Amino acid sequence: MPNAPASYATRRYNPMTGCEKGLPCWDRCWARGFATRHRGRFGYPKSDPFRPTFHPDRLDEPLRWKGRQVAAVSFMGDIGAPGVKDEWLCALWAVMALTPQHRYLILTKRPARLASWLMDPNTYDGVLRVAEAIRWGNEKLQLTMFGISNPATAPLRNVWIGTSFSNQEEYDLRRPELDGVPAAHRWLSYEPATGPVDFGVLHCCKDDPMPINWTTMGCESGPKRRPFDQAWARATRDQCAAAGIPWYYKQGTKGYCTDPDKSCPVDCERQTCSLPVVKKPLLDGVRHASVPWEAKP
Repeated sequence: MPNAPASYATRRYNPMTGCEKGLPCWDRCWARGFATRHRGRFGYPKSDPFRPTFHPDRLDEPLRWKGRQVAAVSFMGDIGAPGVKDEWLCALWAVMALTPQHRYLILTKRPARLASWLMDPNTYDGVLRVAEAIRWGNEKLQLTMFGISNPATAPLRNVWIGTSFSNQEEYDLRRPELDGVPAAHRWLSYEPATGPVDFGVLHCCKDDPMPINWTTMGCESGPKRRPFDQAWARATRDQCAAAGIPWYYKQGTKGYCTDPDKSCPVDCERQTCSLPVVKKPLLDGVRHASVPWEAKP
């Protein structure tokens, strides 16, 4: 397995895996497919491999990482799923608070759940209890435990909370929910892109109470991937540029075909495409792989 599931991260960190039915992406979820293929291994339950699962043996991994890392957090599931317990989230937030040298990227299709949990009056005490237990079990953390602020009123500066979507309908639903999440940094993952998206108002400035700090985008991959139009990438590039937001074009198809003839790689009846997928592709001769933390942590 690769160390990180996304090219913009340096580490994968999966203290929680799994998700639950209820969203259109369930049948096409790559993480669910991986869990199903490896049921009974790598911590996936044999009977129900993609149910929300907590892995306590993985929780303290960041305490042992050397240097500064960018971690993709629980990309093998959704930490906003209803079956994810509050105490699991408290444990995750405690570890992230105790390791401010690392940057944590969180993605959820259910940002409203995270907003509700973060603003719950019991959340702060839960995070503090776990952090204290971890601190006393690790002498090296004695000097770093100088205090943890309430995540509802003083969000962790090293945590980036984002939401993913594939089309306009999903964006219109999840963007307002993301704006309601107490977060120091918010980001958007337009992946897998299956239709055009008008982002509306995007801001990236200190005076904006709900800024979007970063946007990533990618086409669908896999043998039954749906068609991708590079016009969607151009529109996203232009909208982000106008708002001053860094844009990371993670993957796209090599070319695009709209002619339903025998040479066309698009199966119009099944709405699938066989065009090859390119990682960090050029768009109009330019590679877009901007991350907002290049200048500073």
